[in-house]
Order: sequence, then structure tokens, then C-alpha cells
Amino acid sequence: MLDDGFGFNGGTIRYNNVPIRIYGTPDSMQVTELTRGYPFYEFGGGWYGYGIISIDSVLYTFVSGSETNGFNYFHGNKLFYSEDFGLTWFNHNGILAKNEKSETGKDKVFFWHEDPVLKDGVEGYAFSWISFCQNGKNNSHANHTEDPYIYLYSPEPDECWKLNLARVKKDKITDKSSYEFFKSYDEIDKALWTTKIEERGVIHVFPENDKWGWYSWLPSVVWNENLGYYIMVNSGSRYGQTKGRLPGNYWNEFMHDRTCSIGFWYSEKPWGPWKQFYYNSEFLPICNNDKAYQLKLSPKWIEDDGKSMYLIWSDAKDNWTTNYLWNHMKITIELN
Repeated sequence: MLDDGFGFNGGTIRYNNVPIRIYGTPDSMQVTELTRGYPFYEFGGGWYGYGIISIDSVLYTFVSGSETNGFNYFHGNKLFYSEDFGLTWFNHNGILAKNEKSETGKDKVFFWHEDPVLKDGVEGYAFSWISFCQNGKNNSHANHTEDPYIYLYSPEPDECWKLNLARVKKDKITDKSSYEFFKSYDEIDKALWTTKIEERGVIHVFPENDKWGWYSWLPSVVWNENLGYYIMVNSGSRYGQTKGRLPGNYWNEFMHDRTCSIGFWYSEKPWGPWKQFYYNSEFLPICNNDKAYQLKLSPKWIEDDGKSMYLIWSDAKDNWTTNYLWNHMKITIELN
């Protein structure tokens, strides 16, 4: 999912969000914007796409919406799906996504105003932005291990450094009543689940040693077949000091006075427990003026030994100009 930019169309169309299809290798990639059947979200419209996945050749994506136009904290997620590889998209209720692209309310938005919590005079909502566990190409690893569930990560709304997790059977993704939420670990680190979102627990706590704003700690989790682990990259964005109109620093619209942090974790299971193997409080991939954010791992580009993966990020440097585009680099995981 591509958010807030011209993407790969040569500067002719600026999107709020759009799905993209990537062909080729890191050194020779071709990109197609899937615009034919997907709703056109104009830049600044307040709808952002973060989670996308292929499950048995059906595409699913969550699209986060703010209650007003423009970028601010999210109120919930629409769930779209496509059964023809992105040519046609439907809302979770079976209605064409184009017809309900900006409609709100509990019958139009999948997660909407869930379990509100008050912080700095603003209500935050659970599962208002979501990333999927990438469990092998077309969910192949989960199919191989006969795991019937799809896993969805989301930061706790008022304490973003705490990570929530939901799961749902793959044939029930559009049925909200079928979702379960991680509650706790038992004494042998087995995950316990609840059907009540307000009873959800925390699967992991990220570093709390800085002033993180709400737009932080949405993980990218990818199964690495050769290493035999799920690899997670995640980052914290510091709340803005110089801009922003929302009350309280935590909800500040601008969070890129400084670059984000960067950390990597691994686990044998999608729910953890997660073990850290790298962390740096500042991610400066190119120079000291970087203002990087939104780190992701490519599930497509994992080299044969599993030690080499590719990191993707954006950058607010120079007022969202110089490196405000697709950036990727090869990373190497050293095994001890």
C-alpha cells in the first residue's frame, strides 16, 4: 500500500492511498498502480492503507480513516477484499468499495471507535491501524503448518509502545464476530485469547526511553523460511515540537523533527514471545539529516540463505522532498 505521494506515475497523480504491484528484483523493479477497481482517495483525504495480504489468492487490505480530512489520529479501519488480483475491490459487507470509500459508521467500517481511551483530551481507538503477519507467499507457511489463523498487529492507542494482536480464521476474515484478541501468556508462553476487544492484552513492550507519538510502533512481521523465524522490524516516531494542531504532544500531527528509532526482533510464533537482536534509538540510513519513518520488511525479497532481507522506508527530510519516496536497502542478519 502506498500512502500520500505521487508513487510511480511520474508526478501526474497524487494519492492518499493506492495498492501497488511490484515485479522484479531490488535492483530492477517495475511497479503497477492498481487503480482500475480501487477507490480513488485524493491526497489529503484522511484514508491511509497499511495492511495488505494475499490469502489463497484473495487480497485483503485495511484502510485507516481519520474522522476529518487530512492526517491525524485514526478512528478505525475499513476492510476491503479483491478476488481478481486487484481489478475489483469490495467492502467487507460485499458492497463495491468505490461506493462506500469514505462512508463511516459501524456497518461501513470494520473496526470503528473500538474501546475508546482518553489521553490528552482525545479519545484513541483500538485496532485503528493494522498490519498483517506475512506468513509466506500467499500464506503458504501457515498452510504448510496447518495454522488456520491470520494475525493482525496494532499499537495500543494511548500507549503506542505496547503491541496488541488479533487473529481470525482465514475463511472468516470479513466476519468481525469471529475475531479473537491476544489476552496474555500462560506459564509456558502459550497465547491465551479472548473474543472481547476490551480484554485484550499486550504481546510485547517496545523501548519507552523517549517521547513517542501515536504514529509509532506499527510492526512489519515477515516469516523467514530459511532462518525458521518470524522477523519483525519496528520503530518509534517522536512527537512533533514545531508543528501540529491537535491537543497534547502525543496526538501531534507532526512527528518528524527527528528520525525514528529502529529495532529488530525474532520469534518462532506470530504471537511471540519476541526477542530483540538489534536496536538503535536513531535510524540514519543516508545522513545525519534523515527523518525516516514507516519501516517495513519486504516479504518478496528474501535471499536464499535467509540472512539477507530488504528494508523499506520513507523520509520527511527537507520538508518531505529529498527522500520522500520509495527507499530500500539490503540488510544482513548475522547469526551467532
